[in-house]
Order: sequence, then structure tokens, then C-alpha cells
Amino acid sequence: MGCRVDILGRREKWLVKALNMDKTIIKEIMSELISVEFPFVKSMKFIEEKMREYKFSDELCDEVLNNWGNLRKDLESEGVLFV
Repeated sequence: MGCRVDILGRREKWLVKALNMDKTIIKEIMSELISVEFPFVKSMKFIEEKMREYKFSDELCDEVLNNWGNLRKDLESEGVLFV
């Protein structure tokens, strides 16, 4: 965990193109982020609770929560279009 520089990988231009052509996966990501049943804030709390339950370090918990919070921005920086 924590070793990846980017989400999709620089060599995976075909994947970015496919995601931009078929918005199904992008819509699923967005629905997870803004879910009514399990909204983003509750998701982050749930993730943190589970990680602490399994004795992950505070540093790793913080890194995962930060990455989760930056998911959309990071995907956009790799060329994925959300609109």
C-alpha cells in the first residue's frame, strides 16, 4: 500500500480512453462518492474504523483517507473526464 504514484498508470492510455468513451464506470465511482445510503463522509469514517480495527498504523490510515478524498482529482489529472 502507498507505493503507487498514480491510479491507472501512465502506460494505460487505452484505459483512460475507454473510461471516457463509456461513462458507466465513472458514474459508478461518482455514485460511490456521493451515495445517499452511504455518503462520502460516512464512507471515510467506516474505512478508518475498519483499518484501526485491523491494527493499521495511524500513518497508513491517514494516507488511505487522503487518497480516498483525492480520488476524483487524481483520476482527472490522469485524463479521466467526469462530465
